[in-house]
Amino acid sequence: MKEEKSILDTKQKSKHPISIEGIQFSGPIPPPTILQEYNNISPGCADRIIKYAEDEAEHRRKVEIFTLKTETLEIRLGQIFGFLIGITTILSGTYAAINGAQVAGSLIGTGGVIGLVTAFISGRSSKK
Repeated sequence: MKEEKSILDTKQKSKHPISIEGIQFSGPIPPPTILQEYNNISPGCADRIIKYAEDEAEHRRKVEIFTLKTETLEIRLGQIFGFLIGITTILSGTYAAINGAQVAGSLIGTGGVIGLVTAFISGRSSKK
């Protein structure tokens, strides 16, 4: 019959200490000591890692600039088309009122102005 050894017995008899080491870093480029170790394994590897980080940062900046330009264009087009719709509505209401449909003209013109004011106010409050 075999003797069963408990885990505690095994741990107590171990003469070799166990240590665990970990390194953690933040960002695209590792610390210089790790870069040096990469170079020891594969010459030029550290340069490739740095080049990759530089290329990635450049790409990210280009995407951010493109996004800002697109958002600015979208805002400008919204303002232009909103202005055109507002002017068209007011002019249509005026035309209708001049040609004998005063009630319809006033409703069209007032509706256009109210729509623009509502869009302006709700657009401003949603950005906060």
